[in-house]
Amino acid sequence: MEMSYLTAPGIPKPSTSESILKVCCDFYNQPLEEVRKKSRKREYVEVRQAAIALSKAYTKETLGDIAATMGDFDHSTCVHSIKTINNLLTTDKQFRIKFAKLESRIKLTTY
Repeated sequence: MEMSYLTAPGIPKPSTSESILKVCCDFYNQPLEEVRKKSRKREYVEVRQAAIALSKAYTKETLGDIAATMGDFDHSTCVHSIKTINNLLTTDKQFRIKFAKLESRIKLTTY
């Protein structure tokens, strides 16, 4: 089984994907309503993908519920987003540093 960077063993999951999305939008300085649109602009996609990956790691919500929160997407969008984020975390050092800061903020603001 492949080890994911987005596992949070032993950490309770009381957050919601809605609260995580709001923190991600604030972190990336992007408007919530733009991130929820089906836009493929990189600045919105990265926020959405990060929020999806973090929602999977820190909530008990299903992929379908997370997808609906992110803007009426399909669960397969969540699967793709999680794979993309895991790939970036293994290959892009700058992204890994930025993502670690975002994850720290999620832990501080949603618990």
